[in-house]
Amino acid sequence: VNIGYTNIEEIKNNNFEIFPNPFSEKTTIHFDPGNKVIWRIELFDITGKKVIQMDRLSANTVTLTRGTLKSGIYFLKISYFNKYLVRKVILK
Repeated sequence: VNIGYTNIEEIKNNNFEIFPNPFSEKTTIHFDPGNKVIWRIELFDITGKKVIQMDRLSANTVTLTRGTLKSGIYFLKISYFNKYLVRKVILK
């Protein structure tokens, strides 16, 4: 799955949580990049299609709701400055 960006340093920060995961209706994403602002959260389905994008977030905790998303495996990408983090998310 190609989720964009090339030549970008991956975030090596362990201050990241998705809970619950797997989830059915909603999940909480918590990421603490220090004093930096999270610029973008993106969710991609298994085919690489972007299904959600949230830009210029100032909160370190975001709730992601199921909405019209179907059950399956998704990839959550959090980006800021020249760094990113990708995690698998499972929707029951």
